[in-house]
Amino acid sequence: MMKSSTTPTVQGSVSCPLSASQAYKLGVDIHTVMINIYEVLAGKCSNTSDYKATKKMIEREQERIAAFRKGFEFALNCEVGRFYNSGGIELEEDQMARSIATTRQLIQRNLDNCRAHMETLEREIAATGVKEETITVAGHTKEYVKDLYQRLAQLYPQGEIRRAFEDMAEMCQ
Repeated sequence: MMKSSTTPTVQGSVSCPLSASQAYKLGVDIHTVMINIYEVLAGKCSNTSDYKATKKMIEREQERIAAFRKGFEFALNCEVGRFYNSGGIELEEDQMARSIATTRQLIQRNLDNCRAHMETLEREIAATGVKEETITVAGHTKEYVKDLYQRLAQLYPQGEIRRAFEDMAEMCQ
């Protein structure tokens, strides 16, 4: 029986971020899935050069996750500070939900497409042996995710969430 390499992050629904901390958390989750995919890929490599290339991709994703976690922690601290400064009555997430009412479906569609892309990649890697084109496709996932962050940034109003997505896109260069 083949062990499933699908992670819980990919299996569930991905919800629309309503704060910068949620945007960074989404980035951490996406890049964690990418690491899981790359680790399965590394385990199937038949030659040293492919294995080294895959391990290098894992290292770069780990660096991104560390940077995204710092962004998450900073954003969350700022959000908590603003909440307490408002006397505990201002919920920024409610304000953001109203602000993105017209683009929320498009944001969700982008997130659902990303989840489907990752699931497809996981299934393909789990079902096949590693070929050069498999490593190339997995490597192109970084570009796909960078484009996702750029699209999401354009769908949010000016502010912290947009900057978070722009920041993550830049880190995927």
